[in-house]
Amino acid sequence: MREFLEGEYTLSELSPEEKLDALYEFLTSLPDRIERRKVYAIFPKMTKYQVDRAIRILDFSDILRTPYGFIEKTDKAKEIERRGLRAEDFSEAPAWIRRFIERKGVRREIYIGTDSITGYDIFYNYLRKDYTLRDLEGNLITRFKDLGLAVTFSIETEGHQILVCEICAWSFVRRMHPNNIDYVVDNLAKFAKDVVRVYFGIPIEQETIKAGLEYLSSETELTIGETSFKIDKVMWEEAKCEIEYSHMRYAYTTEGERLLTRAEETPRRITVLRSKFYAEHPTLSPIVPLRQKQASLISFR
Repeated sequence: MREFLEGEYTLSELSPEEKLDALYEFLTSLPDRIERRKVYAIFPKMTKYQVDRAIRILDFSDILRTPYGFIEKTDKAKEIERRGLRAEDFSEAPAWIRRFIERKGVRREIYIGTDSITGYDIFYNYLRKDYTLRDLEGNLITRFKDLGLAVTFSIETEGHQILVCEICAWSFVRRMHPNNIDYVVDNLAKFAKDVVRVYFGIPIEQETIKAGLEYLSSETELTIGETSFKIDKVMWEEAKCEIEYSHMRYAYTTEGERLLTRAEETPRRITVLRSKFYAEHPTLSPIVPLRQKQASLISFR
């Protein structure tokens, strides 16, 4: 179970068999005697808590000894290294250790949504405070710290000359708990609404024909240069809004039939950085009040 040594799993997340494999890998990675302060360098991807927990379990099970400042392998440890770690090796350990070894693994993860890039599921691990990407069978694909949120609106106005827009406002949040993600989505929706009002003078809620929310496991082409910006001494995630638009108009055939035609051969694009946009329009607030959910006006799910 090398994934445990790589810091990808905690012992609590593993099955009884996986716990035995993980502790065996941990044990065999140690020398016969070592200063305790040097142990952490052997497992650089594990947290100090994870290392100390493994040492404590093996110490209470007479597999390791921990004289002051050192860690030593016992004769029992050397026998285990030859044949592997078994459940019966904990038969004389305290009851809390036996119960822990026998306990089923529990994933400390909260489902967020589907990754728009890979199609895999994104979870938030509230022990590590990062995100995991898993396939349909639940296998770990990768871990990442920055989650992309992209709010998209499709707009089509009515009239003789029709405006057709695709608006996407996105941001990347670092290690954010799912409880706070909705608030960021609300602010992205407000950002898109303000940009459309300033550039086209139309209300986004009335003209939207489709709205959606996407989750992104990597930045791909949506790189944002600045990660945050400051307003009223509070740091906020930076965001971009990109609009692809074109004007359509009606034309008439010789028979008088009314046809919709594109006025421009290629769509035009507008890209706006949130910090710059609100600096240029100080009368617009970049923040949705907590009690006034902008995104609730439009269904994202």
